[in-house]
Amino acid sequence: MKVLLLGGTGVFGKNTAGLLAREKQIMEIGLTSRNLEAAQRAVLEVGDKSRAVRVDIEDIARLSSIAGDYDIIANAAGPTSKVQVPALQAAIEAGVAYCDLGVGGTNAEKALQLDTLARARGVTAVIGTGWFAITSLMAVHATDQLDETEELSVCMLFDYSPGTYYSPEPSLARTREQGRVETSWDDILEVYRGPVLMYRAGDWGRVEPRENPVEVVHPSGYRITAYPVDSQEPLTLPRFLPGVKTVSTVLSLIPPPLNELYLLQGQRIAKGETDHAKAALAIMETAVADKERWLTSPPGYPSGWLMWVSATGIKNGRRVSYMCWPAFYWDWTIVSFTVSILRILRGQVTKHGVLPPEACFKPASFFKDTEQYVRDEQRGKPLLAERFEWLEV
Repeated sequence: MKVLLLGGTGVFGKNTAGLLAREKQIMEIGLTSRNLEAAQRAVLEVGDKSRAVRVDIEDIARLSSIAGDYDIIANAAGPTSKVQVPALQAAIEAGVAYCDLGVGGTNAEKALQLDTLARARGVTAVIGTGWFAITSLMAVHATDQLDETEELSVCMLFDYSPGTYYSPEPSLARTREQGRVETSWDDILEVYRGPVLMYRAGDWGRVEPRENPVEVVHPSGYRITAYPVDSQEPLTLPRFLPGVKTVSTVLSLIPPPLNELYLLQGQRIAKGETDHAKAALAIMETAVADKERWLTSPPGYPSGWLMWVSATGIKNGRRVSYMCWPAFYWDWTIVSFTVSILRILRGQVTKHGVLPPEACFKPASFFKDTEQYVRDEQRGKPLLAERFEWLEV
């Protein structure tokens, strides 16, 4: 089997290629880039199964022509707003399978508009198979624990503390060294750009993130302020969990003052006052110029990247709140992306069309597939932690 890996020179792409190269059935991994030399350097890191491929994702005709020699387009490139739909169109034209790391509900809406065409061509395309696969499947798992689920809240806490890879200071240094802003900044700014989709009382509507903060409970018990963001769960989950009346996705950053910078720049992007690259650079420079203000968390504030799902409903005739979250950290984005690619290639996804993870994966078996990628000291341990809380009527 052969995989055409878009964004093969980036952090997510190279790490995914490394995992795929371990699989006996994977014979070739095409690492793509607009810069052939960058792709060739990535090949040296990944190994013999990989080869360099020069392509501009937005050149749909050329990408489709190249994809015809592969079994699947696996899209780890970014930003999602620029590459998701063209890459998906190329896969459909070539008649090959597709999956991606797509970020953002607005982008997912555009991708889902290609569902009819994908089904007509017999193409299986699964979108948002990075951290969205984990959050969406945790949401499905949460509803399975209740007899009736009324409300689902997907919560995410992203850690940009000093000393971490994505913190503003090292990110600014890489930006100056490379002469460009990394695409991951584009995707995070995109989800902060309002208005964002929410599903409330059985209907969809849009809200401005900055004007609608919510207080959520972290699994540690710490209460944090989070904001609605543009994510695909409120768009897709109600279609597959019809009994649920409210679905929202909220996000907060560590240190929490960074939320203000992201929300402000997200609004400026939405108004056309700036673009993603300039907005990202403004956040980095502002935060680095005053670290005490922007890069300091309150005492006792939670640390580390985490995603969790809270569900409210009925169990055994009583009202209950249920929460689940990954019991330990592992590379959610890369692992879930790799598992999705392999499941599609092995014929474990039989549906055609443009599909979110919850439409084609079962939580228990999907999480079981991720176990082979956890660290040795974590093997055999439950992947999800959970908590029930009975509510007074």
